[in-house]
Amino acid sequence: MEELNHFLKQHAAYDIQAVGIALPGHFDETYQQIASNSDWSGFDLEDLLSRISFPVFLENNVHCMSLYEHLLTSENHGENFIFFHAVKGIFSSSMYRGNLYGVSNFSLGEVGHTIIHPDGERCECGRRGCLQNYLGGMNIINKAKVIYRSAQSTYLTSLVADSNDITLDTVIEAYRLGDSGIVQIIKDAMRAVAITLNNLTMLVDTNKIYLHGPLFNNDIMNVILKEYLSYQNLYGGLGEIDFQMKPYQPINGAKGACALAIHQHLIWSEV
Repeated sequence: MEELNHFLKQHAAYDIQAVGIALPGHFDETYQQIASNSDWSGFDLEDLLSRISFPVFLENNVHCMSLYEHLLTSENHGENFIFFHAVKGIFSSSMYRGNLYGVSNFSLGEVGHTIIHPDGERCECGRRGCLQNYLGGMNIINKAKVIYRSAQSTYLTSLVADSNDITLDTVIEAYRLGDSGIVQIIKDAMRAVAITLNNLTMLVDTNKIYLHGPLFNNDIMNVILKEYLSYQNLYGGLGEIDFQMKPYQPINGAKGACALAIHQHLIWSEV
């Protein structure tokens, strides 16, 4: 709360009219808390909201980033699109006919827990073979740690002094160097992404998909992803879908929060 008030005072010259907050989960209005994210279950949103004098709007951070693409970029001209976000968790937001699709249903978009391999690894949710197991940032890092500790030959040991120092950047660099264990992990992840995106294109009317996450910042991985898409697409219609890689930056969520405030306070209020 202190940081927010400091920010508002620091930028008072802008005549701030509303505040948008991009959440690492969903906003449960009934209980005034962040739902579907145990790491933030103890965060007191109710107290925060009671002490802000501005109109405050809260939404899932990936939905917010979708709003940003829809409202504040020149790349989208009112088309339907899917915003596929993969960092620690995985979520898919859909913009359909100028509106976010299914925001009131917290299950929609939780593609991290769609099943890719029915007999695959057990997920934290209790099921087997979820996309989260193959693409989730911490899952990839944990697999890299196993390679670091057990492989007879791996580039990881030349990149970090301890397995606990491994990050996604470390994994990407090991992939670039051709580390066989890491290459297999990334190939499995990209195959899982390709399957998921092909399924999504048969469920959502769209011709554009944005890919957002640190793993999608690498040109080599983009090539692998497109390769898998080209032969797994049901109708061979890869050319019909416009795939765009959105640069992953820590500020993306904040931009989305601004778009949320604009949409809810200036646009939606006038409809």
